[in-house]
Amino acid sequence: MKKLVVIIAVLFLSACAGSGSIKWNEARKIKVGMTEKEVKEVMGSPYQAQVLGNDGTYRWVWVDVNLMMGTQKMSAEFKNGVVVSVPFIPESFDN
Repeated sequence: MKKLVVIIAVLFLSACAGSGSIKWNEARKIKVGMTEKEVKEVMGSPYQAQVLGNDGTYRWVWVDVNLMMGTQKMSAEFKNGVVVSVPFIPESFDN
């Protein structure tokens, strides 16, 4: 019985992993030209940073994993500490 409780607890906690709930209305505020600091003020710290190429371009990724909605991701691309690309966020992504 103890093992079952531990397994359920581990599965529950792993299902809640990520960088926190993505607030899509806030994410829409990220614009090309914003600095890393400005983006962190809007979105918080990213879950992951990925190097995209040898030209200094990198991506920050925010991840929200929950049992009801599944996995949702949002990212912004940077070069030299400034946003160069943000994804389109559909109006249906509302909170």
